[in-house]
Amino acid sequence: MPDAAPPTLLEHLQSVTEQLAAARTPSAVYDIVLTPALSALGALAAMILQIGAELLGSADPALQIMAVRGDLGTLPHIWQETTLSDVRPTTDVLRTGRALYFEGGGDLSTAYPDLEVQTGAVPPVATAVLPMLLDGQPLGVLLLDFREPHHFTPDERLFLETLSAQCAVALGRAQAQQFLEQQVRLRTRALEEQSAALDAFVKFTEAAGTQTDVADLAQQALTLLSQRFSGSSGVFYRPDNQMGPQAWRAQRWTPDLEESQVRLGERALAATLPTLSEAAKRPWATFSGPGELGQRACAVYPLWITAQLSGLLILHLAPQQDWTEQGKLLLSSVGRSFNLALERAQLTARLSRQNTELEARSVMLERFALLARDFAFETDPYLLVGKAQDIVLPLLPRGAAAYYELDGGTWRIKVQSGQRVNEDLWTVLNAGLPYARTPVLSVPWQTRQPYYQDVYDPAPDQLSGPAAHVGASASMPVLVGGQPYGVFVVGLHEAHHWSRLDRAVLGTVTHSLSLALERAQSAATLRQRTQALEAANEELEGFTYSVSHDLRTPVRHVAGFTTLARRALKSGQSEKAERYFDIVEQAAERMNALVDAMLDLSRTSRQAMTLEVVDLNALLAQAQDALSPDLAGRQIDWQLSRLPSVLGDRATLQQVMTNLLSNAVKFSRGREPAHIEVWAQPRPGEWAVFVKDDGAGFNATYQHKLFGMFQRLHRADEFEGAGVGLATARRIVARHGGQMFAESEVDRGATFGFTLPRQE
Repeated sequence: MPDAAPPTLLEHLQSVTEQLAAARTPSAVYDIVLTPALSALGALAAMILQIGAELLGSADPALQIMAVRGDLGTLPHIWQETTLSDVRPTTDVLRTGRALYFEGGGDLSTAYPDLEVQTGAVPPVATAVLPMLLDGQPLGVLLLDFREPHHFTPDERLFLETLSAQCAVALGRAQAQQFLEQQVRLRTRALEEQSAALDAFVKFTEAAGTQTDVADLAQQALTLLSQRFSGSSGVFYRPDNQMGPQAWRAQRWTPDLEESQVRLGERALAATLPTLSEAAKRPWATFSGPGELGQRACAVYPLWITAQLSGLLILHLAPQQDWTEQGKLLLSSVGRSFNLALERAQLTARLSRQNTELEARSVMLERFALLARDFAFETDPYLLVGKAQDIVLPLLPRGAAAYYELDGGTWRIKVQSGQRVNEDLWTVLNAGLPYARTPVLSVPWQTRQPYYQDVYDPAPDQLSGPAAHVGASASMPVLVGGQPYGVFVVGLHEAHHWSRLDRAVLGTVTHSLSLALERAQSAATLRQRTQALEAANEELEGFTYSVSHDLRTPVRHVAGFTTLARRALKSGQSEKAERYFDIVEQAAERMNALVDAMLDLSRTSRQAMTLEVVDLNALLAQAQDALSPDLAGRQIDWQLSRLPSVLGDRATLQQVMTNLLSNAVKFSRGREPAHIEVWAQPRPGEWAVFVKDDGAGFNATYQHKLFGMFQRLHRADEFEGAGVGLATARRIVARHGGQMFAESEVDRGATFGFTLPRQE
């Protein structure tokens, strides 16, 4: 039988594809790819250079030789490890993403004349250099060297380029597989360590569940730790104020230590040591190696009770041992359980004290009820706050109270009382505090919830120096009508646990204060409405005069031309009578339009405003949509800039925007194309919004009439309208606390605008 034909390139490729699907390691991928690459094209040698996984993403990663098959000949070889910044065939294909083929002797040297000098080697006769890219990122290079000149046919090039692409995908998959296996191993180890830590935690919790004596709890903790850490030594220390502010006294220790050793160790302990200083700041374990607290690795677990450092649990490991992650978890779990047991013991003692305090505070609450009656007879807001402070302070430990209100972006003290210990602090407070950097005030303001700190931390408020003597704080939001009005703050000179009774007292006082302030504000609002009513009556007189004057004209037309029409009909002049009746009809329509305009203006003045954050860009777009019938057949060049968001009533502000845009479209009629520009400018405390057109304009001499009722600066046969739109817009803007303005020249366009308060 004849010899079997050698596999075709397609068959080689199919075989490689099937084998790569099962490859799980980079070395397997190298074998599967390089062997058929050699045999299919009769190459002398094949090689893979790859960027190491640890170098991916670095600034200048290196290409490393990962696998070689075939005969490379004598060393050094021209294909050497290099960085991507070098100019070589291997780096160029990765930069461009395109393969390079050198088919004859001298082609490679011609393309890269410095290559022999750089490598000290003779280049091969023919070479194929193919990039391996993964998700568009360089991964490595596939190289084939030939002993004789070799013409790479299109099929061979397609074969090699497909082979390099499949190699890149397979290597990426293999690397991902290795990474996942490593993560599984690490996770398994972590779970085992956590399980051991949980077991230690449960056992000690069971042992300490019935104990309340601190010394006995410490002995049980040390016994458990010495059993878990063979050869370890441990001591439990408590502060000893009689020996000094930084002195520690050993209360319990492991059996391997003599008391003389323990007492000697007491002298070595001081809060200035790095490990103890760190432990005194953080409520968790601190681990150190040999040399800092003795010659052995050790751990310091601080025991905090009610934000006070109440003890130190120190454990030294056996010589030559160091802390593992499992060991750290074990000690931390025991320390947390010890701390919880101590807190429970102290809580029992605290409850007993609170029962005694409750009786005394009940008497004080009677005084609070009597003083609270004063709220019913006072309307001055700050006198009300002062009375609230007088009620609260006697019911709490020594301290002071302050009431703040927000002034722009600064907190200002309005009322203060109590014992002032540090005048420097009050100097800083009276100067004002920034809103964004004072969470003791901004947190209750934003959340509308009380903000208690048993141990006041001045650092977030940037008051570490002046407020160092403040021990505890309570910040209560004062709400009027459901909205923040101010912040009622109490600062105590010592740390204090805010009990339920404390919180009930503060909550009741601030709630009563809020009600009293609402009542006072209602009285002030009533006075303001009375004044507004008086002003409205004055405006009504002027409005009545304007209405009577402007409505009288169409009424006179109706009366006069009706008489003329009657005479014309009697004399048989029907055409003249019909013309008179047309004038009467026009006058009636004019009068009807004036009445509708009056009703619209009246509704605008009376309807309640719903304040919300309004995006003026949305109003502008809606106004353009509303005017689309007027834009038919018009050529308008719109120049629309980004507008701000403001606090206002969306419906009435839409009227303003639509009115101004409608006027710009109407009075630019006849301009082809017309130009209409809308923009905004920030001003101190307000936004100014402008609408500019290049239309008919108006005589600036009569500018004062623009915003009056039924005032028109153009003839009715030139531009339609009732002369009420700008008056309505001015009233809406005025209700928002803004103003309207305009400027123009005849036949050179006009610019209308309005201002609205700017929200900080």
